[in-house]
Amino acid sequence: MYQHSYCVALALRCTIYTMANDDLVSKIMSQMGRRGGQARAKALTAKQRRESAIKASKAAAKARTLKAKERKAARSEKFSK
Repeated sequence: MYQHSYCVALALRCTIYTMANDDLVSKIMSQMGRRGGQARAKALTAKQRRESAIKASKAAAKARTLKAKERKAARSEKFSK
């Protein structure tokens, strides 16, 4: 863990004071990311949100498929030895 004592002003009109550790910074940055996601969702049309959701769903399905194939290959190697 890093010990910091400084102030960071960001473009989103919020100031981060960190004196404890990186966990606090991580927590605040994740909250800011959620705000950004909500703002992006409001800015998109329904069609754009739908297309984005479909793209994310396909990517997640592909990742699950690849992970399953890797597990299956690892199991078959384990039993072939």
